[in-house]
Amino acid sequence: MDRRRITGKYMAVYTATFAVLCAVVFLPFALAGKSLIGNGDGQSQYILQLAYMGRWLREALAGFLHGDFTPACYDLAIGMGDDINAVVRFHPLDFLSVLVPEAGTEILYHVLIFLRLYLAGLTFSAFAFAWRRYASPEPREGSRDAQAVLTGCIVYLFCGYTFSLGIVHPTYLSPLVTLPLLFLGAERMMQEPGKHRFVLFSVITAVSFVSNYYFMYIASVAVFLYVFVRFFQVRKTDRVRQFCTMFIRFTAAYVLGVMLSAVTLLPALARYTSSYRSDRLTQVNNLLIYADRRRYLAWLVNLISPLRASGNGTHLNFAVLALPALVMLFAVSRERGDAERRGEERVFLRIASLVLLAFLLIPAGGYLMAALNNENNRWVFLISLLCGGAVSFSFTDLMEMERRQRRALAVCCLVFDLLVAGSALIMGPDLYNIAAAAELTLLTGLLIIPGMRRGEEARGRSLRGAAALLTAAAVLSTAVNGAMTFGAHFGNLPQYYMRWGKSLDWYRKSPYADYLQVQDPDALYRVDGLFAGNSEDNASLLLGYRGIQVYNSVLNAHQIGALMETENISLTTMLHITGLDGRTGAEALAGVRYFMTDETCSACLPYGYAGESVWTDGTRSIYENRLALPLSCGTARVMKRSEFDQLTAVEKEYAMLEVCVLSDEDAASFDGELLTAEEYRASCGIETVSVENVKTEGKIGQEADGTQTVFRVRRKSGSVTVPYRKRAGYSCYLSLGGLKAQEASKLRVRGDGIARNVTLLTDEETYTLLRDDYLVNLGYADRDEESELSVSFSRKGTYRLEEMALVYIPMSGMEARIAELKRYAPETFSFADDRVAAMVQRPEGGVQLFSVPYGSGWTARVNGEPAQVLCTDLCYIGLLLPAGASEIELTYRTPGLAAGQMLTAAGLILLLAAWLWFRRRSGKERRI
Repeated sequence: MDRRRITGKYMAVYTATFAVLCAVVFLPFALAGKSLIGNGDGQSQYILQLAYMGRWLREALAGFLHGDFTPACYDLAIGMGDDINAVVRFHPLDFLSVLVPEAGTEILYHVLIFLRLYLAGLTFSAFAFAWRRYASPEPREGSRDAQAVLTGCIVYLFCGYTFSLGIVHPTYLSPLVTLPLLFLGAERMMQEPGKHRFVLFSVITAVSFVSNYYFMYIASVAVFLYVFVRFFQVRKTDRVRQFCTMFIRFTAAYVLGVMLSAVTLLPALARYTSSYRSDRLTQVNNLLIYADRRRYLAWLVNLISPLRASGNGTHLNFAVLALPALVMLFAVSRERGDAERRGEERVFLRIASLVLLAFLLIPAGGYLMAALNNENNRWVFLISLLCGGAVSFSFTDLMEMERRQRRALAVCCLVFDLLVAGSALIMGPDLYNIAAAAELTLLTGLLIIPGMRRGEEARGRSLRGAAALLTAAAVLSTAVNGAMTFGAHFGNLPQYYMRWGKSLDWYRKSPYADYLQVQDPDALYRVDGLFAGNSEDNASLLLGYRGIQVYNSVLNAHQIGALMETENISLTTMLHITGLDGRTGAEALAGVRYFMTDETCSACLPYGYAGESVWTDGTRSIYENRLALPLSCGTARVMKRSEFDQLTAVEKEYAMLEVCVLSDEDAASFDGELLTAEEYRASCGIETVSVENVKTEGKIGQEADGTQTVFRVRRKSGSVTVPYRKRAGYSCYLSLGGLKAQEASKLRVRGDGIARNVTLLTDEETYTLLRDDYLVNLGYADRDEESELSVSFSRKGTYRLEEMALVYIPMSGMEARIAELKRYAPETFSFADDRVAAMVQRPEGGVQLFSVPYGSGWTARVNGEPAQVLCTDLCYIGLLLPAGASEIELTYRTPGLAAGQMLTAAGLILLLAAWLWFRRRSGKERRI
């Protein structure tokens, strides 16, 4: 019996090895009292989303038990309100959260990380065993297949992708689980076409799309290349006809998998295609040559060096055995061995190695794998599969090296050592590169020592010793990589992770929990704030308050567009909205009733908030807005978008308190008062004053370059002093026009009660907004006063600025404008179960505004009749209403969900029908 498959014995050995290596590698976390929840995305996204998903699933399950089969789709606690699909991740394992109460989320988080890794090892093993069977139909004596697969599995799992990306972003572990099964499904379809083996490929395609459509895009490119090359190795005759047949079968199986996943895939794609992330202009720079030439050296050195990355997500850091295994692919001739198929597998692995090397060396590879976006190498899990597969495949070759292979390995070792030495001369000694060179040199020395070949028994002992050496090298190198990546005296990455048991408690004891002190569960309003430590996270997912702040990979394009047009610095990247910068106009339109601040930002308290706080702990205080707007109000005046575009950013923000901005097409159906840009500008009283007499302090050079002022910062502690005059009755913004930085950095604006940061991104940054105009809120003044601002730079470099000015906005008449909007507030208003209900009594026709972000999932009925949902004031939903009473019902359904449900149901029917059909054709023998 061919035992080259996962057996009970293999499972036991694999499980024990996996447990020991996990304990050794992640021991520094335990010693430091740290969890595997990163201070970045792990803390601010994934742990919160997992807790939220568990709560949502339990509520949905309770609804099912009571006959309600429509789970909630929308939640006002997600930023300013968003689709629940924005935070509920449908990786199949995440559904375990339904069984775990919120208090156990942190334990579940860790269980899921190790469970994904464990399953990834099993799927790799299944694929590797299948490859060895296909390569050699008959087991080779002394080939030690199980040991070879286990050793390759160690290299596959415990690498830089896992250490530096996988545990930081647990969703990144998903492709490690599914990719080997995708390739296995494809391999089975090619190797055994007569048996119509399509189910595995279709099901894993569906699971991959459900888990993460971005990584499945990468995997789809890889599968296409895999099948294209492998087919012509597997099929020897009548290739044209068979290729056409195979192409049809693969396409049908892939489409069937897409259909099965449509219930989650279509909503995800609908969200992505309607986002700013898909619409923005991608900066396509040189796609052939990296500007930083050091990367060409780094990719090879960092292949087996601990910790070090090679730029743009290129985390390799494999166990030392990976490099000798890759050398054997080319050092052993194709004719070696008694199996022709094994030679074909070798050729395939050579081609895969060269293709992936090209993807590393040419920026276009990262550009393609990032879905034609800014070059990014998150696709390196493909290299993990290559290296693990190469170790498994070359295991026997490394055991039985001849003179030619020993010479090749020695040359490779020498070249590597010279590269490390050259790197040390150019950039200084690097402990991690030196460690890799030492590991490789030691292993090479042990491998190239000729074995005793005087008898079968001696030869057998020699081969067993070589096999043990190879596995031991993988295990020990993994332990070294883990220690040097996570150890306190080396990389010490655990310092960037949360303390064990503190991830959710951090939110419950954070400033965000102070919002709950003024929470009224029966009222609909929002909260916002400016205070020290205000970071980009999703605390509202756990605490349940309705705020502004949100951090997510895909945000509402209309919200981002509104903040961009008003030059709001609270939009830091296309993933982060930290608030509304305390601006009176923006906070009013968003329905913010309570605002929290501390002494560092006390001057930025928006106009209209009462002098006495409604809550304070002596450090932070919460103030109530006496001019607060409800989440629904109205107006009888409209401005066309073409007129609105003629206004400055500040004028746009405050114009929306006097008129409703509609597209020209929607405004054409409005028969009320239309205000022009010229009419608004003549009455708004907004004044812009250029800043002069700027002084530099520290090592900062200032010079004029045409219309630009150039600041050359030679020390990051340097600053620019800006004279600033407060005016009684005015709010003031600092305008920074045409501001560009040489590298991504922050601009810090400080003053009396002012502490604001401006995030500056270059156009090449992955999450850039392609912006260079910023407005910084300096707050409202109730008396005239001369003051100063300190503008400092977070890092050295060159900064270019076209214009610096102070913009003064009069607050006189603000009460009247708010009162006018409140005239159209609903008599009744509720938001529950994805449904907004309101009763409005209007003395005249006009636009009814709702402070809910616009999205295509909203539909409306007015007095029982369908009505058009409009995008008003750049990002909010609105309705055109006639005079008199209007009963309004707004309903939200996830875009793409209904179509996805139908496609998934159709896919299940087709899968079952196809399975039964081919089963019957095969003589009722289960061959799928």
